[in-house]
Amino acid sequence: MLYVALDTKDAEWVIGFTKSLPENVGIKVGLELFTALGPDFVLKLKEYGRSIFLDLKLHDIPTTVGKTVQSLRKISPDMLTIHSVGGSDMMKAAKDNASFPIIAVSMLSSQDYNSNYKFNDTIDEIIQCNLDGFVCPPSKIGDTHVKSISCIKVVPGIRPSWYKISDDHFITLTPKEAIECGATDIVIGRPITASDDPLLSVNKIIREIEHDSH
Repeated sequence: MLYVALDTKDAEWVIGFTKSLPENVGIKVGLELFTALGPDFVLKLKEYGRSIFLDLKLHDIPTTVGKTVQSLRKISPDMLTIHSVGGSDMMKAAKDNASFPIIAVSMLSSQDYNSNYKFNDTIDEIIQCNLDGFVCPPSKIGDTHVKSISCIKVVPGIRPSWYKISDDHFITLTPKEAIECGATDIVIGRPITASDDPLLSVNKIIREIEHDSH
């Protein structure tokens, strides 16, 4: 599924945009929107029938994360992120207290993945904790080890072929490249939300995906 990253504090704009989206497009609620507008606002967004990816990257002691996940049951997002650096006990606490899919962030897409990092070990730990999947950096989604794992694989840092502006994602992929490599879900933000016509940009991306899948 395509998720549009909505990192804004403008409640009226978010509601209007969410209502205008095709039903097969979800929204990613990040920390900025969630902090500014609150859980009740996210609950309101669910009324419009769009998939909600709650990207909070929770990272704290296991008890605190477990109780936080419990409190998010009233929202019941379609996915919630926690951060893998919190360790196995924290990840298990999140999963044990969830009534919805929990996925772990492995690394941020603004980081340099060529640095020394035990990525495969982190992915294995995530799976051993029985989480539902992980957020995978664009540079790793095509790795043999990642491809061998069957789970939710969310890839951020996606940039349509027609988007030429550089930003803070260290490595990017087009929607076609990510899906061909095994992404189950992709996240796109600024190419949509910073465009003159966000809904037109969404439809252009959908057409790009559909065209490239044929």
